[in-house]
Amino acid sequence: MKKPKDVTEGAPTEMKEEAIRVPFVQKLLHLSDSSAILSATDEIFNHVDTNDVMWSGEGERRVEVNFLFKQPFLDVPVISLALSGIDADQARNLRFNLQSENVSSTGFTAVFLTWEDTHIARASITWTAIGPIAPPRSGRSSQQGRGQN
Repeated sequence: MKKPKDVTEGAPTEMKEEAIRVPFVQKLLHLSDSSAILSATDEIFNHVDTNDVMWSGEGERRVEVNFLFKQPFLDVPVISLALSGIDADQARNLRFNLQSENVSSTGFTAVFLTWEDTHIARASITWTAIGPIAPPRSGRSSQQGRGQN
């Protein structure tokens, strides 16, 4: 992974694997008989309530959340991640990077990274996976599933 240029090479990284407290409800929309969009939106972490590393730490820090698709794709899908909400300390610079890693036909890992003295209380993301998928059994869309850690 390419580090942000503000981070000193070799500096220790604090990492937190998050248990998802509210499920990311996955929405599946079949675009055709062979392709679909799978998406979800929710809070990826809340560290202000527990005074955890993204809110109280300094230096490079990251949160990783693993997601399993409620229906596997036939091939590796394209993943799009977007920040849908953030609450941060207004007295400090806001620095973050949001990316996907370990993308496969069955899931991916969302990674939220910050560094220096940035303090982030909580953040929400929206993710979308687009790719080839088995034809629907009945109906054109469904709603269920959750991110898993």
